[in-house]
Amino acid sequence: MSEQNGHSSEIDLTIAPATPDQPPSEPSGKDLLDMVHSFPCEFLIKVIGTMENDFVNRVVTAVLTAEVSETDINYTSRETATGRHASVSITVIVQSSDHVMSIYAAIRTVEGVVMVM
Repeated sequence: MSEQNGHSSEIDLTIAPATPDQPPSEPSGKDLLDMVHSFPCEFLIKVIGTMENDFVNRVVTAVLTAEVSETDINYTSRETATGRHASVSITVIVQSSDHVMSIYAAIRTVEGVVMVM
């Protein structure tokens, strides 16, 4: 590197390799699912959203589009006291972490979803 007026004219963009004392990178959501669950298994999903346009049925329909048979899903729902929001608790038999991820993706397409857990 050469210096002019106290400034380097070249910049070293080499990235230092990871050292043993650095923590490992965070596992992905899929990796965490694989670590915690033995597939196939029952999996609980909770969805909260605005109580408009038959929200509960739209959520259940979205789950069914993710390769879930009607015999592999059970759900309950509750409406808030004001009737503005609803929560849907869905228990579904999932085949793999990829299956869980596809179900979550399908739920996220439902209009009015506020939170998915």
